[in-house]
Amino acid sequence: MQQSHPEIAARKADLWEIPSADETVNGLIAARNDTAKNAYLRRTNVER
Repeated sequence: MQQSHPEIAARKADLWEIPSADETVNGLIAARNDTAKNAYLRRTNVER
């Protein structure tokens, strides 16, 4: 496997950055809210 130049490796690391804790929490909250909304719509038999 070919060795990357350190600067290129650093740029790749920036592109594949791990999401911050805030982004992760916001994603979990959004997923939970979406699930709650879908459950509410099913309970009330609302047609989309």
